[in-house]
Amino acid sequence: MLPTRKKIGFVCNDAGAANIICSWIQTKDINKYNFYLKGPAIQIFKHLNIKNQRNMKKVILSSDVIVAGTGWMSDVEFNAIKIANLNKIYSIAVIDHWVNYKERFIRNRKLYYPNEFWVTDRYAYNIAKKYFPSNNIFLKKNNYLNIQLDKIKKSKSDKKTILYILEPIRKQWIKNKKSEFQSLNFFLSKLEKISLPKEFIIKLRLHPSEKKTKYNNWIKKQKINNIELDKNIDLHQSIGESYCVVGLNSFALVIALKSYKKVYCSLPPWAPLCVLPFKKIVHLRNL
Repeated sequence: MLPTRKKIGFVCNDAGAANIICSWIQTKDINKYNFYLKGPAIQIFKHLNIKNQRNMKKVILSSDVIVAGTGWMSDVEFNAIKIANLNKIYSIAVIDHWVNYKERFIRNRKLYYPNEFWVTDRYAYNIAKKYFPSNNIFLKKNNYLNIQLDKIKKSKSDKKTILYILEPIRKQWIKNKKSEFQSLNFFLSKLEKISLPKEFIIKLRLHPSEKKTKYNNWIKKQKINNIELDKNIDLHQSIGESYCVVGLNSFALVIALKSYKKVYCSLPPWAPLCVLPFKKIVHLRNL
């Protein structure tokens, strides 16, 4: 999966690509690697007991190959590819989603492409071909997805939990109203359209980049009292216990779908369409 006989430097911040990259790493090879981790990636790699270095440029310049994520929540991974380019270090970018492909490599109108683009499914591969040279795009196995599915199989559903996957949204669809809260309100307005158990509880699972207190006031303001934050550490446990899963554009919805859970998208009619290319997702805006 990863280049052999090379000193590899890993640069990760956003959770999506970090989860995928982490799943490729064999513990027996840890000493061959350099790591520069920020944000959610620090917790994701924690179980590997790696030494996280503080100087990104030093990590890159002391490596033969750089493997980086392509998140938009920060400039960490973009800067890594930029530094690698300027210093003629071979770079590989892992794309973990199905949207904003070209934009991932642009900041302040400056574009820096890696030497290779890695994707993990055919949908992503076909999208990538529209933007990047085909001979630089490679389809890789998504170990992270397979690991999650195996763990979910071993979980037991409580038949009453509606798991809501939260995620921050940059653009405000309605002025002065954060879009993630617009989607939550729309979801509650459509509850009666969903086939629900008699007694149910709604658990909100925070995005790794969100503060724990972000939704506390929203929860307090709701008329129903069966809404709470999900306390599980591991995503597979939250999905495994759930009756159904709701969200926006998160990869967690794909994991839930592939584990045969009923999945709903809560993007309201005034929001952009869901970017997840899976027909079995039920869109609340159509109910």
